[in-house]
Amino acid sequence: MCSPMALGIASLAIGTGSAIAKGVAQQQYMTAQAEEYARVADLNNKAAVREYTEQSAAERVSQMQEQAQASRQAQEIQKDALQKKGTMLASTNATGGALNALMADYEREEAVRRDNIRQQYEMRAVGHELNLSAYKDRAQNRINSNRNFIGSQSAGMNALGTILGIGAAGLNAYGLYSDLDYRQRTGGAG
Repeated sequence: MCSPMALGIASLAIGTGSAIAKGVAQQQYMTAQAEEYARVADLNNKAAVREYTEQSAAERVSQMQEQAQASRQAQEIQKDALQKKGTMLASTNATGGALNALMADYEREEAVRRDNIRQQYEMRAVGHELNLSAYKDRAQNRINSNRNFIGSQSAGMNALGTILGIGAAGLNAYGLYSDLDYRQRTGGAG
């Protein structure tokens, strides 16, 4: 039979080895987990940037198309106004003040139509800028949320857990030694 001291030392050695092995395994797991989180975060960041780029490009294309359409509408208004003025001048017998009033009315109508087109385009442009800002904020929030999550992960060995495991093994070994020592002194009665 082994002496109580040998059993206590063996128990302490086994407990210490177990605590260290557990700490190393935990460190390896946490390192692998942190690497996986970093890999996924990198993919997510790239996806956020790609999504923002695609959405922004689509928004700019839409804005350019609306600008071209507004330009065509303004040209059409000008062409229509010139045709009306030409028709009026060719077919009217109005002179002086009546002619001036008709011309002013056509010019006022043309100006109102152009102003409506300009206002509509400006409102759409504001909407496009708001959309671009929202796309950017969404992408930035997506990237920031990954940083916060990764930063909260620890890749180091849990020193406190290892120390407590060694301490528990030591106390367990001392308890075993004390119990065996007591039994030997009292003749095996326990």
